[in-house]
Amino acid sequence: MIHELITKLSANPMFLSFIPMYFIGILTYLFKELPRNLFYFIHNEMFTTVNVRNNNDLYYNLLKWIKDNKDIRFIRNFSWVKDSSDRKAMLTTAYGSFYMIYKKKLLHISRSVDSEPQVNVSYVQHTQKRETIVLSVLGRNVDLLKNIIEEITPKDELLYKDYTKYMVYKNDYWKLVLTSFKRPLNTVVIDKDVKNSLLNHVDTFLKNKEFYAKKGIAWKTGILLYGPPGTGKTSLIKALCGHYNKNFHVLSPSVLESNELQSAFNSLDEESIVVIEDIDSCKIIHKEQTPNAASLVEPGEKSFSDILNCLDGALSSEGRILIATTNHIEKLDEAFLRPGRFDLKLEIGYMTDQMFRDYMSNFYSISDLDKWYVKPNIAACYLQTFILQNLNNYNVVLEKFGYKKE
Repeated sequence: MIHELITKLSANPMFLSFIPMYFIGILTYLFKELPRNLFYFIHNEMFTTVNVRNNNDLYYNLLKWIKDNKDIRFIRNFSWVKDSSDRKAMLTTAYGSFYMIYKKKLLHISRSVDSEPQVNVSYVQHTQKRETIVLSVLGRNVDLLKNIIEEITPKDELLYKDYTKYMVYKNDYWKLVLTSFKRPLNTVVIDKDVKNSLLNHVDTFLKNKEFYAKKGIAWKTGILLYGPPGTGKTSLIKALCGHYNKNFHVLSPSVLESNELQSAFNSLDEESIVVIEDIDSCKIIHKEQTPNAASLVEPGEKSFSDILNCLDGALSSEGRILIATTNHIEKLDEAFLRPGRFDLKLEIGYMTDQMFRDYMSNFYSISDLDKWYVKPNIAACYLQTFILQNLNNYNVVLEKFGYKKE
């Protein structure tokens, strides 16, 4: 029967013409990616590349370099861009790729945008827009790429070792908003035991990366500074960033309630310090909030459990140091404050007698300062402001904020 079927099919001209078409289709499917894969293979073997992303300060500078060195007559697609410092918009090449000759070398430049979600997990619903410029040079010599990076690096970049950069998470990336001189740690007058506890904790954390890895513990830590307003919590964090040569990454409490929280943590550099000031202004983490409140969360907002998942750091950058400040620790839910989320809690209180004397000695030379004591409930910000208004008259300051025991 099979033989008879084969005989009939062999006599069918339509069947005979279908057989080669079938095999051609299979071969076409198998080899459809061959030209592109061959191109990428040759490109990867013959070109040396460097990637610059739009969360890098040099991204805008590289776009400007391309504009200045590529003959604009040969560019067909343009776009208007601004850098993270909101400088004047600039006309430059749009997304796509092209070749150019620079210093007698062949360069391939590709600018692309990736808007795919970062990670497919239940509590990540945010889509982060990322742009990348891939700069490729023909050959194995990386000197030309190094020269280009040096050329687009600001001349004062080396001075940044004496500065702290202040970054704010905005529009899906960390935006540079301010650069200022590092504040010396010894200019922040707080209780010495508090300062030593903070430094010991951060020192121990930063020095034990391998220990965390060997024990299977996420290399991250959280620090909560609490106390009355104006007692120097933010000043202490600024000095801490300068002391450890870290940038000051600021997250507003409103980010806790949005879908930006996880992507903000994901896009941090390793060993970053991220700061959330006045965290008690986020009502989701208050004690009166209950698990049932999650059902009342509006679309695009975080529930209490979402926030805890983000802080637990399964997707956070390595070495992340989260520092939060609050004037009302009593309002915060205990689950939010537990160890593993906040490993160190320090009270930054009103001025003590010794703090008062240290503060005054920073500005004045007073012979009998050891005989003076501070009045109750004095915050450092009020003392500093009054000192700056009376730099030439320390007696007025002593009388307003201090007293002598009889």
